[in-house]
Amino acid sequence: MAKKRILIALAALLIVAAALLHVWNARYYLRIVPRPLSAFAFLSERFGDAIYTPPPDRAFTKTLPLFDFSTADGRRDALFYVRRLVPPKALPMNYENLNMASWFARLKVRHGFCTDFSLLMISLADRSGLRAREWILWHDDNWAIGSAHSIAEIRLADGRWIAFDGQHATLLVRANGSDVPVSMTEALSRAADGKPVGTLRFSVAEEVGLPPAASTASALARLPSGAMLNLHLGSWTGAVYRPVLAIPILYGPMSIDRRIWTSKAAVFIAATAGLFGVAALMRRRSRRALRQSSGRPPSWSR
Repeated sequence: MAKKRILIALAALLIVAAALLHVWNARYYLRIVPRPLSAFAFLSERFGDAIYTPPPDRAFTKTLPLFDFSTADGRRDALFYVRRLVPPKALPMNYENLNMASWFARLKVRHGFCTDFSLLMISLADRSGLRAREWILWHDDNWAIGSAHSIAEIRLADGRWIAFDGQHATLLVRANGSDVPVSMTEALSRAADGKPVGTLRFSVAEEVGLPPAASTASALARLPSGAMLNLHLGSWTGAVYRPVLAIPILYGPMSIDRRIWTSKAAVFIAATAGLFGVAALMRRRSRRALRQSSGRPPSWSR
């Protein structure tokens, strides 16, 4: 019996190692937990004001210009500011050894990514005394790395949320040709109902030489493929990190990357196998202690 328990423990160890290896290789997908659109609608209606991305360091945001997001001119000026700040053609952004000041300085000479522009918009919102949150739109059926696009959503003083794509100097609007901004909740609901969701792209995008096709339009064109609400800033920004339970959203077909499911299954398998292995070793130890207390020498044959 002792040998059998040793074999069980070794087998459990191998299963744990294999499962954890898969978890490590698929760790990107651990944060994606598909839920129906109705789940976000339910939570947004009841907790919408509380669901926001924690702002960066206040000492940093106080150095930024102040924009009035309640007006069309203020929203346009804010998008002009962030788009002109970051060169569209330069070396890619480097995130090593950053704090808020060094990150901001690098943005002025580096090619920023969509998450950088979302953080800039969130910082400008914080400067104006408003809350904001980051959305990650997925526009690839396999949810692959790099197939997502980040935009920011800012809550105005009257309670309305408005979605901004800082990288492409774009607002989400009711439909193409409209200038009525919409929230992500409305955009997702309209997309699910087959109603058009448009983009209002400002001229600064052409001024800095951005390509005509914006990732926002690509993401919206693929809806309903899925969207995830990201409720914390990446630690690479040097921002104040506050972990919050994320609310990922999926609506439409469930034919998504299998690693979204297998990474979570591997966590369960590793935990279960680990418990079996520990139980087998503990049982062997208790039997050995019982033999020693009875005066019998420990045996490896039983």
